[in-house]
Amino acid sequence: MEWARVAQHVAGLCAFGVLVGVGVVVARHQPRNPIGWLLLAAPAFVAGFQTTSHFSSTVHLTHPWRSIALELATQVLYYCFVFSLPLVVLFFPDGRLPSPRWRKVLACYLALFVAAVVVTLAALL
Repeated sequence: MEWARVAQHVAGLCAFGVLVGVGVVVARHQPRNPIGWLLLAAPAFVAGFQTTSHFSSTVHLTHPWRSIALELATQVLYYCFVFSLPLVVLFFPDGRLPSPRWRKVLACYLALFVAAVVVTLAALL
């Protein structure tokens, strides 16, 4: 059982290492390309999610209001991660939308993201 958790953590670190590596290369060589920045943001969202989740469970007994704030931050970071990865596919391969008609798809997708965050925050409060 313990080896399975170790293997899972190693696989996660390798996956995020690849995301960071590719993100650095793309962002450095093509700074106007959003794909590189999105690939760099995804591991940052996960790191923030893990950190706030850990602190939220640790602070829960001593400071309940801070725990609520950390839980809100955890949920927002989770949605940022989940909604950022499909944007890489939308902007692939040159960092632009395939045609101007895809702007409506992007606007609907971002509206869905905002709605998901608002509903989650309303449920937590």
